[in-house]
Amino acid sequence: MDTNLPVTDLPRFEAQKPQKLAASYAVACVSVLSIALGFILGACFVVSLFATDLDLTPIKQYGIWGVPVFLGLYALVWLGAKCKAYAVREQDVSFYSGIVFRKVVVQPITRLQHIEVSRGAIERAFGLATLKMYSAGGALHSVAIPGLPVEEAEALRGHILDSRGLANEQ
Repeated sequence: MDTNLPVTDLPRFEAQKPQKLAASYAVACVSVLSIALGFILGACFVVSLFATDLDLTPIKQYGIWGVPVFLGLYALVWLGAKCKAYAVREQDVSFYSGIVFRKVVVQPITRLQHIEVSRGAIERAFGLATLKMYSAGGALHSVAIPGLPVEEAEALRGHILDSRGLANEQ
């Protein structure tokens, strides 16, 4: 039989201490930005080589603004990576993100249908992985925790499967 609980007796997810992601995650994010900006700048350079009648005066005049914009982008990506954290409790997994506007996603473990550990090329280069958790009612993952060391991601996956009694169904 269901009984009513006072709100003050409910466990508070704010009371948990979230764990930061791996330090190399921020470096990986900045590396992705560097690769993207390198391709953009390289393309601009190639265009300027072949476009002989192109007037580059505005680029030379306003190009100085590119340095603070690039530095701002790097700072934003770095801070965004550093502001992400996660916490695992007996009944749920929480993921924290956001620099100015903080976002917290709490996923009950009992609602999970599928858990996977994925690794892209950049993640493999830095020894990282993303733990993706899928819940009922959605085609996309409900929570993804990027920037975990591979061993930690696998251990978290195993812990969640064990807590659901699904460890033998891997």
